[in-house]
Amino acid sequence: MLKHLGVRELVEFVMRQGDLVPTSSNNTALRGSKIHRQLQATHHGQNYQKEVYLKQIVTIDHQDYQIDGRADGIFQRQQHDVIEEIKTSRPAFEALSAAKLARYWGQVKIYGYFWCMQHHLNTVELCLTYVQTSNNTVTHHYQTWQYDDLKQFFKTLIKEYEEWLIFKDDLINKRNQALQTIVFPFPHLRHGQQTLMTKVYQTIQAKQQLLVEAPTGIGKTIATLFPALKAMGNNQIQRLFYLTAKQSTRQVVENTLSLLAQQQTAFPVKCITLTAKEQITFADEPADPHQNPYMQGYYDRLKPALQDTITHYNLITRQVIEQQARKYMLDPFNFAMDLSNYCDIIICDYNYVFDPTIALQRFLNSDETDSNFFLIDEAHNLLKRAREMYSATLSAAPLRKINNALQKDTSQVSAQLQQQLPPVIAAFTDLISSDNQVVLTQPPQALTQALQKLVHYLGTWLPKYERNAAQPLLTTIKEYYFNCLTYLKINDYYEQTYQTIVTTTRNDVKVELCCLDPSFFINNRLQKARGAVLFSATLSPLTYYQNVLGLNEDSWQLQLPSPFSPTNQLTVIADYIQTTYQQRTANIDKIIAAITALTHSKRGNYLIFFPSFAFLKQVASHLPDDDNTQVLIQKTHMDSQQRQQFLSQFETTHQRTLIGLGVLGGIFAEGIDLKGEKLIGVAIISVGLPQINLKNNLLRAYFDKQNGQGFSYAYLIPGMNNVIQAAGRLIRSDNDRGIVLLIDQRFNYRQYQQLLPPTWQPHSVHTLTQLQQQITHFW
Repeated sequence: MLKHLGVRELVEFVMRQGDLVPTSSNNTALRGSKIHRQLQATHHGQNYQKEVYLKQIVTIDHQDYQIDGRADGIFQRQQHDVIEEIKTSRPAFEALSAAKLARYWGQVKIYGYFWCMQHHLNTVELCLTYVQTSNNTVTHHYQTWQYDDLKQFFKTLIKEYEEWLIFKDDLINKRNQALQTIVFPFPHLRHGQQTLMTKVYQTIQAKQQLLVEAPTGIGKTIATLFPALKAMGNNQIQRLFYLTAKQSTRQVVENTLSLLAQQQTAFPVKCITLTAKEQITFADEPADPHQNPYMQGYYDRLKPALQDTITHYNLITRQVIEQQARKYMLDPFNFAMDLSNYCDIIICDYNYVFDPTIALQRFLNSDETDSNFFLIDEAHNLLKRAREMYSATLSAAPLRKINNALQKDTSQVSAQLQQQLPPVIAAFTDLISSDNQVVLTQPPQALTQALQKLVHYLGTWLPKYERNAAQPLLTTIKEYYFNCLTYLKINDYYEQTYQTIVTTTRNDVKVELCCLDPSFFINNRLQKARGAVLFSATLSPLTYYQNVLGLNEDSWQLQLPSPFSPTNQLTVIADYIQTTYQQRTANIDKIIAAITALTHSKRGNYLIFFPSFAFLKQVASHLPDDDNTQVLIQKTHMDSQQRQQFLSQFETTHQRTLIGLGVLGGIFAEGIDLKGEKLIGVAIISVGLPQINLKNNLLRAYFDKQNGQGFSYAYLIPGMNNVIQAAGRLIRSDNDRGIVLLIDQRFNYRQYQQLLPPTWQPHSVHTLTQLQQQITHFW
């Protein structure tokens, strides 16, 4: 089977050396493609060929490799064929390091060699076109090369890379051999597991997209991983992305793979878990990369670190990454990125695939995306996260703070920067309105233009003066600079699925580019893989999620029943209580009486979920916290330790009833696993509709226009999803028994009932007495 290797990958790996010096911006990335297109459209007349695909097949260790890439341009000059490579970066050409220039020329030399081979030429001219993005200066640098010299250069690179190709091939061969005999790690399949595994494997074979609603207890993690690994062993996929919304889920995947490995004779599958940069960066790393020992000489130490880590570890967790990064003095975040090139499974947050500002472009923009496959867990969270990823907010307050600080600094450096701020401040000022919020159909053009000029200036200013500026001020400037870059990046995506919200307060004006419908962008990223399985315990209605998550029209769907007996859960609707925003305070006594009926029926642990923190506090003040009852209250902001303290109370056997109060859609309403007697009852107050506000009303109007289902898409379905997620904390295993109490008259309405899981079989009660009777009968 022919294998592929990109020209750039070859050059970058073999020729890269020296320091890791992250740029102060991704400004070049924002503009690079546009600059390429502009130059290709204007240079060298009609004989200019752009994006010319070139390739060469070489044999290494009895394996054929296709080395390929695209030359930016090919044209004729003075009767010579010229191969052009366009590079964009902020520094002046003269300031580029010798190592970087060598890599630039290395890439175009390989294209020159391929062109000579293809056209039987003895001589070719190479052109390195460099665009200094800080001032748009364009320079062309030419070199003339003989075919024999280019051939020798290429052979030298291949010889140096040969060791790594053989190393990588050996990893893949051992992996495939082991995966062909992989055995399921449990003695018995759970109900629905075989159906799910079969469908996942068929999805990979068919290069399809699959949307799966698989209730708690089916064992979704192993049921999606196992068939994907089988397909990997058959060379149908080479890299598996397991995408999650929460760190706790990533831990579950690690544990599942560890268990799977223990059950096999051999399991040489390389798996890495990626951690956010701000979390994994060492505390002792200096902010200045020029003073950072983990970045100085990074590439000189990288290759032995890669070989050591990949050879000796299969499950590359955060702990392994940090340990090896310390051992070889490497920045841990970038080390993890480089390790991922050699891994079969990448466990990571959604943003590494879907976020336009930080996605793993090395895998998503390659010519081998067909070898990727996505497993997307907790997929009900992807819509909200994608809206956030493709939205951006920028306010004037930080800029005014910077301006005030610069006014107090009399240095020439500060004065120069200060001159750049008034146009941006003026653009914000022009947006101030007597209305608190104003909706625009387009981004404010004057603000966009002013920000582009500011970003352009800061791209040059920061590298020159960041070592001399006061650190707190510099940090503020950098943060605002990157916020501006993100805003401008999202501005480039702006289309009819967006609205702009301008919010004016007493001390600030804020502009939000609000993505209402990210389905197009999600679909675009899903196309960067052979296929995808998106799964969750709550994905009803499936057609809604197919629509809002941008799945193909012919994508597959699978809805599995709960593996648990419906008699294990009593679902009761207290339809005599109204909990709409206008009615909930008037009905607070009825609500408390219903909660008391539930929690006094049997000593144990209960969770009560509220529509808001305000109403939670209102009810909490009426609940007893005495010798018979302990009340825990979710706070608005809880760190990981506080969350764990809250949940740990449910792990302990108590002599009194424990009542935890939380908020629908909050940190305790999904993703927690309280089996057996750890939780015996859940009460949900209200149908969980999102707050009525401008943004949600914009969503409603948008989907009313799209499909006439604005209320359902903006309010009803997201709200009921919150309800089902919260209730799903209750029955987590075959032996669990408990009660779900739904407190709201609207749960009896058809449009709400049809969104409840069919296995719930709810009983409606019309009085407190009937509620007490139902509960007593169940226990």
